[in-house]
Amino acid sequence: MFSKVDSEMKKDNRLVAYIEFDGGIPFIDIVEVSKKGTSFFYNGTWWMREPVFRMGLCTNHLGQKVKISPLNRHYNPYENYADLIEVKESAKERYNQWITGNIKT
Repeated sequence: MFSKVDSEMKKDNRLVAYIEFDGGIPFIDIVEVSKKGTSFFYNGTWWMREPVFRMGLCTNHLGQKVKISPLNRHYNPYENYADLIEVKESAKERYNQWITGNIKT
């Protein structure tokens, strides 16, 4: 039987991710992932993942595309990117937890 504390716990569905709008400069921010993991919620819009997850391409209901790649310790889509990647203010605390290993991937 679950205790009251267990039943009140909510799974955290927020991820720290690389985000790059079409032809723009990539940055790091927080996205929410759907229950089934097939789409992300960012900036007031749902973005449906395309079949090849590693590429990170997502499309919204208007057909606009964005690249969303959750941070991963084994794969960095921007490892050859020459410029610095900005970490948005809303993601700084969670990003620092991820860097120090206090958040599982």
